[in-house]
Order: sequence, then structure tokens, then C-alpha cells
Amino acid sequence: MKRKTTTLSGRLAGTILRRVLHRPSTLGFLVLAMPAFGQGEFTAVVEAPGEQSMALVQAEDVWHYRKGTSAPEAGWQTVADAALGEGWESGAGAFGYADNPAETAGCATLLPDMRNGYTTFCIRREFTLRDAPAADERLWLTTDWDDGFIAWIDGRPVAHALVNSAPSEPDYGDLASGSHESSRGTGSPNAPVTYDLGSSDAWLDAGSHVLAIMGLNQARNSSDFILRADLTRARGPSVIAGSLLTVSRAGTISLIGTNTLPDAVGVTVDGMEAASDPLTGRWSRTLQLPGGFNRLLVQAWDAGGVPLVTTNLDVVVELASTPRGGELGGDSVWTAALGIVRVSEPVIVPPGVTLRIEPGVVCLFGRGAGISVDGGRLEVNGTSDEPVCFLPADGGTVWSGITGDGPGSVLDLRHFEICAGYVELLDGANGTLDDGFLHDYVEHSPAIIHTRGSPNPVSLVVRRCHVLRYYEILCQLSLNRLEDSLMEHMAAGGDGIDFDGAKPGSLIRRCTVRHGPSTNIDAIDIGEYSSGESSRGVTIADCLLYDFVDKGVSMGVQVDVAVTNCFIHHVDTGLAVKDRSTATVRHTTITASQSGIHAYNKADGSAPDGGGFITEAVNNIFWGNAASLLLENGSALAAHHSDFEGMAVRGEGNMALDPAFVDTVALDCRLSPDSPLRGRGANGENPGAAFPVGAPMALSHPLIDSIDVAGTQVVLHFRADPERVYSLFASEHPAAGAWTLITDVFPLPLPARLSAAADLDPNRSRYYRVVSEPAPGRSW
Repeated sequence: MKRKTTTLSGRLAGTILRRVLHRPSTLGFLVLAMPAFGQGEFTAVVEAPGEQSMALVQAEDVWHYRKGTSAPEAGWQTVADAALGEGWESGAGAFGYADNPAETAGCATLLPDMRNGYTTFCIRREFTLRDAPAADERLWLTTDWDDGFIAWIDGRPVAHALVNSAPSEPDYGDLASGSHESSRGTGSPNAPVTYDLGSSDAWLDAGSHVLAIMGLNQARNSSDFILRADLTRARGPSVIAGSLLTVSRAGTISLIGTNTLPDAVGVTVDGMEAASDPLTGRWSRTLQLPGGFNRLLVQAWDAGGVPLVTTNLDVVVELASTPRGGELGGDSVWTAALGIVRVSEPVIVPPGVTLRIEPGVVCLFGRGAGISVDGGRLEVNGTSDEPVCFLPADGGTVWSGITGDGPGSVLDLRHFEICAGYVELLDGANGTLDDGFLHDYVEHSPAIIHTRGSPNPVSLVVRRCHVLRYYEILCQLSLNRLEDSLMEHMAAGGDGIDFDGAKPGSLIRRCTVRHGPSTNIDAIDIGEYSSGESSRGVTIADCLLYDFVDKGVSMGVQVDVAVTNCFIHHVDTGLAVKDRSTATVRHTTITASQSGIHAYNKADGSAPDGGGFITEAVNNIFWGNAASLLLENGSALAAHHSDFEGMAVRGEGNMALDPAFVDTVALDCRLSPDSPLRGRGANGENPGAAFPVGAPMALSHPLIDSIDVAGTQVVLHFRADPERVYSLFASEHPAAGAWTLITDVFPLPLPARLSAAADLDPNRSRYYRVVSEPAPGRSW
């Protein structure tokens, strides 16, 4: 059993782990049955305390309303009911008309004359507060509408959607700037949207007030119009617990759960011990969280200090919020001072306009909402400590993502997180994604990262990104550069990375792609676009690819790919070269698979030709596979100085020698000191991959990436893959001396760059090494 971690810094546990770590299952409520430990389970949930709320205005109340056949009088949003002018009527809400009865089932006042008659409709409701609101009371406006609206309290604008003139009052003949279906609408209905207006005392005091709303239709002959609204004051926090995260309206939250795992003695949250009842297994912890995004580290421990469960809960604390939506009229900056940014309708960035989002901003998107850059520029300037977060407003529903569409459109995203959304580049747009975490989006179309360079070319750069639980990355007709990134856990039918019609110079380098457990999932698929344009000049270098039911790299039709210094294992076919595709393969190791290279005609398996061509294979190792090489349908191979198990392959320097890997079981496929392959490659080099390969956050072999000296201590930095256990050792004599354990690092929910400190003796040399092994339950 591993020993307890003793010297990882508190700052690491409190800052890096909280910001970066993730767990492999849902976030709002967690249940883990742990058969490896026998009977028992571990659960964690954010408790939703009771809320005291009072309706100030309800949709079913009697409202004053006015049809938009002429302009309402000035001040109609503020005057008393008795002072309203001509044209005002009264009736119960909600209001609207439609060509299907289901859509107006909740409407008490129907407007059959609105179609082809008028495009705007005004409603207002006067209400009175006997006492001033309490300091901890918040105000919420809930609206259900088709197609646009703008709302005021006592003449002050509070929320709007699809209104070009906002926050100014529209003209009575104006139209909504887009289409928005109500909750009962046909096609793509939208749930009612609740706007957090902040503290009630910022808007209201004792006395009379007016809620006024103008609704707008998208067209004069529109088939429907709906307008309903509720205004509520609430005391006490409320919690929305979605499948992916929790949204809390208060900073004080309570975590509760059960821990009946055998050998478990306690639970910690961000390193702080939770209260536990050993008789019932119940545990709890109350936390005070800052506003914004909080990633909590929850662990169950045994008596020896070994974590039995390590997981995350994501909590967005919404102490204040600001609504955003519609087309930007000029350059805009979103900062953390806005509180939570709530987006209930698409944000449009037109040509010549820049939207800049600063560190720590948290954006919550409703269904159908997103950011569309239509010729403008989006700059996301997060930092490692304060990333910018784009999240679903209800904690789990897919939203519309971030899109750059058209020449001149630029997406520049740095240090960001996208949950349940996507990034898309179309028709001449360019995008750079640096240091991002994209996760929990398994929709087929658009893909979690999608490009299509038609009719104008598109370019995409992805660096140091983690893509988790998704369908596929799909890059079409574009120049792509993907580096230093981890892609894992694809849904059935997708591929880890799919290039269709990739432009020459496209590159996948230092990436780890893993865990495609279903049929027809490839780690990397380099193919043709539907119009017949093939991928040409693609390089795959220094990559780690494993755990796929299908192929490591799939090539076809008529593509041109270079594979260099890659390690591929536990796949069906390491490299599939199909349908007149050509490939070069250099310094690559393929093991523990059904076949190393398989070249064939997929379109017609019985044809005498049409297979694939490996124009050069040099310094490779194909060992430990069911078959090293399969050539069908006229396929051809030109190989030299490569090792093929069980085969005599024609070519200078080719071998069939056991490479004597360092540890075949542990998949340490470095050549041992006495390997017969050492120096047998071209130019006296060693055949096979030069390790480590893969993404720095999930390398094939552990690596200390930097060392700092701080006073009397040395601080070592290394990256930890969540699928491995790490041990850091020190010695004064690396060749023959004893190695002393400094610390153990148990599996973490997400990749992290860790730091560990050790005392420094200025009079002696110290050597350090980090050793890793698969986490319990994993074989590689």
C-alpha cells in the first residue's frame, strides 16, 4: 500500500488542486459504488437549504396593457395607474397569440388582432411594499417570451432580449432583432429565463413601484407572440444542482454525503476535515466560498492516509450578476466586477468590434445562448489562477457554444474552461485556444472543436488543452496545429481527432489521445472531405495513443501523412493506411495491438489494387502485436532498419529481434541497456520511439520539468496524470546509493503541475527522480 503524501505544499492543495482538478463523473450529485473495496458507497451533494420567497408580481395578475398601434405616452413606465392615458386596457396575464392552441394555453388575454396589426405590446403592473427589503434579500425577474422584450422597474431598465435599441425604449413600430420561441412554442422552445437583479434594496424601498415591459415581435406577420413575467423577492440561498455543476446564490454552502466504504475513517473537503458519523456513515462540511467559480476537492481516507476516493464538486457562487445578450454596438469589456455574467440570448460581435473578457469572469449560458463572432474579435484573457469559465446556467444543459464565422472573425482564448459547449470556426475565421479545458459535450454536431474552411480557409491552433468526455474534434478544410494537449473519453461513433481535407502543414504534436471504448472510434482519423478533397502534408509527431477498439491512426482516402516518434499501444490497428493513401513512419513503437501496420483497400476489399503505400518506414519497432504487418490489395512497404516481430521484411537493416523492453508488463518500452536493438537503427540510432512522448499533462514516462532553490529548500516541479500514482525520491549517490522517499502523490481528478519541497544541504549533492505506476484498477 502506498504511503501518505507528506510534503506537497499547502498552497498546492489549496490553489492548484482547487482550480484545476476534476473528477470523472457528474458534479452536482456524486454517487460512487466502490467494488474494489467491497461493499459500500461514497456520495457527495451540495445541500439546498430552504428559501423564503414572496411574489411581488405574478404573470396571472391583472395588468394594464396597451397595443402598439401608436406610441405610448412619455413616462408610461413610472406614472401611477390612474394617470395612464388613452389606449390602455386591463386584463389578466399572460398575453399572446399563436397559430396552435398549445402555445397560448397559459395566456389569459389573447391578442388575435396583433398579427399584421402591430409589432409591439406594452404591459405594466403597479405593486406596493409595506416595508423596505432586508439587506440579504434578492430580486428575481422571470420571463417567458416570443420574440423580444425589454423590462423596467420604476423606469430603470433591468433586462432585455433581442431588442436593438436597448437599454433605450424601442419605437412602437420596431421589430425584435431575432427569433425566440417561448416555452410552449413549436420547433425549438426555450425554458423561461430568470434574471438575478441583485439585492432588492438596490431597486426597491417601502412604497409603490411599477414593473413595465414592452414585448416585440420579429415580424408583422409572425405566427405567434407571447409575453409573461413574474417578479419575486427572496431571502435565504437557493441552489440549482445540475448534472455537471451547482449554482448557489449564497457563499455559505453545505456539503453532505455518505461514506460507507470499508476502511474509510474520514472525509476532507479542500484538505479540511468534515464532520462524520461512524455509525451512519453520514458526513457534512459547511464552507464559505467566494463569488465565482469554485472547484472543491473531496476525498475519503483510510487510517494510513491513503485516499480511497478523490473527486471534485464544482460550485458557482452567484452573489451578483449582470445580464448580457444581443449585438454589441462597440468594443466591450467583461470583468469580474460584473459578478456572474448571465447570457440568455446570443451575444453577437459584429465586424470591427472586440469583446474582451478578463480573468476570473464566469459566464452562465441559457439553452440556445452563446457567443457568435461575426467578423469581430473575441479575446479571452484568463490566467492559470483565474481562468475564464463558460458554463451552463442550469448546471447541465448544452448551450450554443462560441463561434467565429466569416472572414476577419478571430477567437483568441487563453486560460479558459468550457463546459457543455463548443468552439467552432467557419468560413475564413481564425482561432487560437491556449491552456483550455473543454469537457462534457457529446453532441455530434457541431463537434466540441469544429472547423470548416469553406468557402474561405480557416486556421486553428490548439495548445496545452484538455478535452474530456466528448464525441470528437472535427477539423474540415482547415490548417490545424494541435500541440501538447490531452484528449480522452470519446463517445461512441466519434474519433479523438478527425481531420477531413486538412491543409498541408497541419500538425498533431506531443498529444495524448486515449480511451475510445466503443467500436469505430479511432484515436486520430486523417481523411477526406465529403467533396473529395483529401488531407495532404499532415504530420503526427511525439504522440501517445492508446486504448481504442479501432485504430491508432487511420489514413484514407488518398491522404498523405508522416508519423514520427509516436508510441501506440492497446488498439486494434496501430496504423491503417487505406485507399491509395501514402505514409512515412519513423521512430515509432507499436505494441499490444492486433496489428502494427495494416494497408488495404477499404472501399473494395476484393480488388487487386487500391491499397495503401508506406513509402518509408525507418527505425521502428513492431513487437508484441498479433501481427506486425498486413499488406493487402496491392499495398506496398519500403522499410529499413526496423524491427518486425515474426517476419523477415525485405530492406536494409530490418530485424526480427526481441527488443528487450525495460518492462513489457508496465509498458515501459524503452530499450534496456542490453537490448540487441541498441545502435542498430539507421545512422547508428536506436530504433523505436524516444521517450517521453505525449502531452506534458499525460506523458508516457514521468518527468521532473524544473527545479527551483528557495532558501534552504529545493522545490521540484512535475506534472501528474490522473491515471497514475507518483513517488518522488532523493539520493546522494544515484548509481549505487539508497533512494529516500520524499513524497507519494495519489491519483488526482485532473492533470496538474505539482510542486514538492525538500530540505537542501549546501555541502552535499542531491539527486532526485520521480517514479510512476498505473493507478489501482488500471493496467497501463
